[in-house]
Amino acid sequence: MSRNIDARKRLAFREWLTITASILVSLAQIATLIWLIWNRTPHLPILDEWEMTNFLELADQERLNLLTFWGFQNEHRIFLPRLILYALIEATGWQRQSIMTFNLGIGVATAALICTVAYQAIGRHLFTIVALPLSLLLFSFAQFENWLFAFQTNFILAAFGIACCLLGVTLKRPRQGFPLALFGALVASLSTLGGLLTWPAFLPAIWRVGRSWTAVWCLCAIAIGIPYVDGFPRGTTPTASIGELLAYGLAYLGAPLGFPTVTLAIAYGAVGLAMMLLNLLGLRLIDGWSIRLMPWLTLGLFALAGMALTTIGRATLGQEQAITSRYQIFSAFWWISLLIVTMMTVAQARTTSRAGKQPASRAFIGVNMLLLSAMLIGLVRADALGFVAARAWQQQQLAQEDCVLHYDTAPDSCLLKYYVSAPIARIHLAFLEQHGLSIFHDQSPAVADLPNNGVALTHFDLVNDQPVGSLTTMVPSTTSLRLTGWAVDSAAASPATAVYILIDNRFTYRVTYGLKRPDVAAELKLPAAVNVGFVAILPEGLLTPGPHTLTVRIIGADRRAYADGARPITIEAR
Repeated sequence: MSRNIDARKRLAFREWLTITASILVSLAQIATLIWLIWNRTPHLPILDEWEMTNFLELADQERLNLLTFWGFQNEHRIFLPRLILYALIEATGWQRQSIMTFNLGIGVATAALICTVAYQAIGRHLFTIVALPLSLLLFSFAQFENWLFAFQTNFILAAFGIACCLLGVTLKRPRQGFPLALFGALVASLSTLGGLLTWPAFLPAIWRVGRSWTAVWCLCAIAIGIPYVDGFPRGTTPTASIGELLAYGLAYLGAPLGFPTVTLAIAYGAVGLAMMLLNLLGLRLIDGWSIRLMPWLTLGLFALAGMALTTIGRATLGQEQAITSRYQIFSAFWWISLLIVTMMTVAQARTTSRAGKQPASRAFIGVNMLLLSAMLIGLVRADALGFVAARAWQQQQLAQEDCVLHYDTAPDSCLLKYYVSAPIARIHLAFLEQHGLSIFHDQSPAVADLPNNGVALTHFDLVNDQPVGSLTTMVPSTTSLRLTGWAVDSAAASPATAVYILIDNRFTYRVTYGLKRPDVAAELKLPAAVNVGFVAILPEGLLTPGPHTLTVRIIGADRRAYADGARPITIEAR
């Protein structure tokens, strides 16, 4: 009797120790991600994040509405992430670190939901075995783009919706569980295209709840699906061979363990599929499939559907693209599903082994534990190499961030690190500077926030090397525009702090200011007003076809107010 009590105490201590270690690992991962976000992340928007500038410009023109948020981002309708990003940008001045911290908070909530369902499904003892792999999957550095790229609110929010679905279909009372599952499906669907897969993937689990709930589920799926695909962008997708499709799909599935090696990811993907089939077959032979298995099978089904959808659309881009960091947030669901199914199989095999019903159960358990060990090794390796890749990725972005502050003279090679078009990047950066957003948030006061302090002494000399006359100047709209002139802070009788070109009384573009103009100092009899010349290169596309009014706007020498020149010019772009 005493031996049994001692054995139980030792087992309880080991379980407590394992759970504590897993929690500490999770906390260490979260703390490291917070450190990376706040100390090693650039302040400048990157790639798709720039899309939000268009929303801010529309809001500035009082033309922003919900239909704008509903529009497509490539093939995705990211309605909810856009609303959240817009609200966070307005609240924080586009501080990317705050947005990424918010995303991490959603990730923590997702992990809490999944771990709660897993604990209820397999019990405390078996949960101690999977706690560490779950932590490594849910907060993996291998998916660093999701944590360190502010625009990934869409994928992180979709994952949260899927976790809500998982919890909803496991609750015993349909009146509590179904609304939660429905909420999760809507969140996922309005966050990314792949979120639509929650409707068919979780349908078997909803069917178990009841026919009336299933009917409501299907009607909601139709109600969200029809307007979603309306106007879906049509493009020609190159045809991939069967071999390319298979390799891409396996690499996608195995990426959370095989990253950053494609061949290893493919191998893990194949092993993962075989392991799932082995455990499902084992459960069937040992004691049949339990109803508790259903939610985890639907989660695995979602991961497989996501793999198929991504493979069809991306396979021709190459296998390297299959292990892209951001995709792993969805392929991780496959391994989470596999972990829980494996534990259910092991638990059932132990029961039958002790009863002497299945002599092969011990061997079956041994094979599973061996595969789980290989899985853990892969997760640790991917996590470590993901951290290295994350640091290199951040360092590359930080390397030339300072040059963006001088976007008017920065080389295109600098701006192309952050956006696909250098001229459009300059237009967006001018807007950010005007409103004191993002990288300009902690610089001098935003132009839009300063008071007007009268009229400045300014003059346009040349437009595309041609003298400026009193009439409208004609220029082509398909090329950049070069403006030269001078500007003086008349109130301080000295050079201004900064000079901008005000376009159509609503948009400012910073110019290169401080060129020597001794002729201006002599003419105005202001010896201090020597370095008052400016040159501006307005990028192609900034001026749409039609007439435009250009005014010189200065920031005063004391940085407390702005003033506009009294002599605007009219330019007609053709």
